[in-house]
Amino acid sequence: MSRAKNLNDEDVARIVEILDGWTGRLSWELLIDAIEKRMFSRYTRQALHKHGRIKDAFALRKTTLAERGDRPGQHASSPEMQIALDRIARLTAENQRLEAENSRLLEQFVRWAYNASTRNLDQTFLSQHQHNAADPAFLRVIIQLAETLHLVTICEGVETQGHICDLQAAGCGYGQGDFLGRAGPLADLPASFELSTRA
Repeated sequence: MSRAKNLNDEDVARIVEILDGWTGRLSWELLIDAIEKRMFSRYTRQALHKHGRIKDAFALRKTTLAERGDRPGQHASSPEMQIALDRIARLTAENQRLEAENSRLLEQFVRWAYNASTRNLDQTFLSQHQHNAADPAFLRVIIQLAETLHLVTICEGVETQGHICDLQAAGCGYGQGDFLGRAGPLADLPASFELSTRA
């Protein structure tokens, strides 16, 4: 038997979708058989278990099925209605999995943000800031995420007028850096700058 190809992101997504629609008894062996039928490759449990999304989706689906117990799924009076009920059940499972994935990613982001702040990576990030279409969008996402966590964002390393424009467009209300002036007493803050930031 030849070795199955390595799993890429698309393969992982397909396997997770198989789990989203799973009904009945679930085991690693049954999942491996289902993957082989749909993807024409046989993987080992260890190969599947290495991928966090598959491992987590498997555990979540197994828990959901166990909580549901031996209760049969809903059965409709017509084939069309049964297709609709099956689709609703699959989409409900997918939504549950995506919520769990989103929660894990948010926890991971908070860890990364904390680790970055303890290592003063904020200024490095802005110093390497290049003007392209992706950067303002990335800044907006980071700032919005911080707002949902009730955190205040202060962008460090503001070195040019372009940085200020990008930060304002992204919705960041606070910044510091040489372009805004060297550290000093608040009384030395120019009145024109103070007025422009209040607007």
